[in-house]
Amino acid sequence: MSGEDAERVMKFPYRAIFPAGILAALVLSGAGLFAADLEDWTLDDVLAKVSEANGGDKALKSVISARFLGEVENPNDSYDFVLLKKRPDKLRMHLRFFQRSIERGFDGDHGWVRLTQHGRDKVFPVEGDELVKMRIESDFDGPLVGSGSENVERRLLGIERIERIDYFVIEVETPFSLAHHYVDSRTFRELKNFKWQKPVDDKSQKTVSYFYENQRHSQIWVAHRVERVLADGSKEVIRINQVEINPGLLDRTFDEPAETNPLPKN
Repeated sequence: MSGEDAERVMKFPYRAIFPAGILAALVLSGAGLFAADLEDWTLDDVLAKVSEANGGDKALKSVISARFLGEVENPNDSYDFVLLKKRPDKLRMHLRFFQRSIERGFDGDHGWVRLTQHGRDKVFPVEGDELVKMRIESDFDGPLVGSGSENVERRLLGIERIERIDYFVIEVETPFSLAHHYVDSRTFRELKNFKWQKPVDDKSQKTVSYFYENQRHSQIWVAHRVERVLADGSKEVIRINQVEINPGLLDRTFDEPAETNPLPKN
């Protein structure tokens, strides 16, 4: 199992599968919506509309867990994945390649990775900064819903007009990255986001994600196709083929697994 495989699972765009910016249900119409100028809106105003458009906090909290099945294609590889999420911050991801797979999990406190190749596996804990990153990525609702999570700062940068549509631009900063989320002022869905890994300077390269084919599942909206332009300029497509809301996931699903057939020690 190569170091490249281990790095791949750490960088998988978990939030692109379940982005908070697309958690909006209907186009909000009516004269009262923009009674105030867009420039007068605050971050709390925008985030409240994201929640309201999706039925409100109570409806969102009724979604306890979710299962996503899909596939990823890029110029260098293609693979299937299964993503499991459970409130408030449990996550398990399984990436399946030809004759090998990578799993990554977080149980709310501890993180782990399992590498499997030719029927043999190796499990190791996630520690240090990688564990902090995993905790941030495991937040069920993402950065644009709720009161926010530890180590995440949010700011409303302003409004940008794109093809005659106004978008709120929300900056989300963690100790490791900086992202700009573009939220449609009509629907409160996310059109796209830009993300930079820190340190951010003139040499920083950004990853851009675009969200398409939004479909409603219970109380949430999911982008069934995410197109990403990676930092090196290559393109990647994530497709969601199946979504299951509240599938009854047990907490132990996210626990660190035991090695079943360990890789030989070199």
